[in-house]
Amino acid sequence: MSTLDSFRPPSPRTYRLALRDLTLPLLYAELAKLETSISHLMRSNVELQLYMGTEADGDGDGDCELRDAVKENEETIARMRSRMEICRVEIEEKGGGLKRCGESEEVQGEEGVFL
Repeated sequence: MSTLDSFRPPSPRTYRLALRDLTLPLLYAELAKLETSISHLMRSNVELQLYMGTEADGDGDGDCELRDAVKENEETIARMRSRMEICRVEIEEKGGGLKRCGESEEVQGEEGVFL
């Protein structure tokens, strides 16, 4: 078993505790990082699914590995969305604001203006 096979992401509680010491700018950066990661994983899943749909030889083992990769990405996306919500709560508890869909105002925190 490789080191990666035994890797376990931190629990939501551990993640929440780690965020408590971060400043608002760092929390906003963490939220942006999570959004970017989710976007990349979703794009990867689309590409994998397209490849699986167009693969001519129908290699059973290859298909299984690709399906496993898509499933793993979906699990990671769900975990990251949960982390985003934890991050949002921490931002709000520290008095920061969040720009929600449809809002066009700037979000102002105690340490600067964030878009």
